[in-house]
Amino acid sequence: MRIEFDEGEGQHFKEIVAFYLEVKELMIYAEEVADESFTPATEEFRYAFDHLMRVFAFKLNLKKLDLKTVKPAEDGYAIKNLKPAFSHLYRAGCDLLGWLSIIFRERVGDELKGFSAGTLHEIFPKYYHEIKPYFEVVAPKEAAKLRDEKDIAKENNKEENNKDFREYKKVVENFREYNEVVEKLGSYYEEALKIKPSLIEYENKTKNEQRKSLLTQIIITILAAVVGGIIVFFLT
Repeated sequence: MRIEFDEGEGQHFKEIVAFYLEVKELMIYAEEVADESFTPATEEFRYAFDHLMRVFAFKLNLKKLDLKTVKPAEDGYAIKNLKPAFSHLYRAGCDLLGWLSIIFRERVGDELKGFSAGTLHEIFPKYYHEIKPYFEVVAPKEAAKLRDEKDIAKENNKEENNKDFREYKKVVENFREYNEVVEKLGSYYEEALKIKPSLIEYENKTKNEQRKSLLTQIIITILAAVVGGIIVFFLT
């Protein structure tokens, strides 16, 4: 048994499969990082699968169109389900990237929590010069752009035409750009893990020196008071 697609349907299906492999890889990575699955993304995968099954059901003559109201050639039933399948995959990718960015931001904060600004400036100056601005400015900017394109994908879902997937090229490029941003956030988290022992060592050393300095000041103050008292005693 063969399932045949016309040229337009074949192109749509090829785009979906290629993008599915990309987003699926991201999903596996996200679940490994978080040690759990992310329900919103899982739901989007399920919706995409449902649209694909509608297409296969139609191609296998398991789903019949109402020919009284619809002409298959004019309706483009397969493409009308392939397009939203792609959009659901796109939204799954968006959800996963947003989830990962939150995880990495929280984990970096947890790893560096408790260290003084002086310790971070001395041992990990990159945190203030590069990492913190990246988390607070660059990543949110990319996320906002992705959300805008995500809305566009939703609008395209409603279009009743047979345009090819060139309209999605831009949003997929944005998705990949944000994926690179999230990968960078992950690398920053790894840096924070690696440098943490040095931060602990410097923080302990600084605290010990401060305690010694305080003790020295206390001793000097006491000695000065004792010497001053002795001098007053002999002068009076």
